Amino acid sequence: MADQFQFKLKDPVEDEEHHTWSICFTDSQGATRCIDWTLASSPEFRQMMSKYTQIKEFLEPPFLVEFASKVASAAQPGAEEEEPDAEGAPSPGSAEVRAETKAGTRGARALREPVEKQTARELFAYIVEQGKKDYQVSATRAWAR
Repeated sequence: MADQFQFKLKDPVEDEEHHTWSICFTDSQGATRCIDWTLASSPEFRQMMSKYTQIKEFLEPPFLVEFASKVASAAQPGAEEEEPDAEGAPSPGSAEVRAETKAGTRGARALREPVEKQTARELFAYIVEQGKKDYQVSATRAWAR
């Protein structure tokens, strides 16, 4: 398995002070990562595990991606709406105008059928792909001063 993910495992080490074991590995970029008491006792790890228990029932495939329409969400009860101006037309920033603009420019997206993915990896790749649509992604280099 290590070869599949391009990392090198090191031998487990016993942490006698905490009565636990740790394991370290070198990732594909050459950085050493450790799964140990320091990681398991960190607030970030505890928070991550708490979130995991809340979502774990949703982590079984198939995964269904549904698309919500801005027009539909603006029409739902409790949606934020602004009063029309004196002539009865909605103000430029109102939910009605935003929904019309959204529907006019991206109506095809609002009408898309749900998409089903069979693995978490497929789901992640699909979400990344969708997030890149309508955007040009380019790499930039930050120069140190």
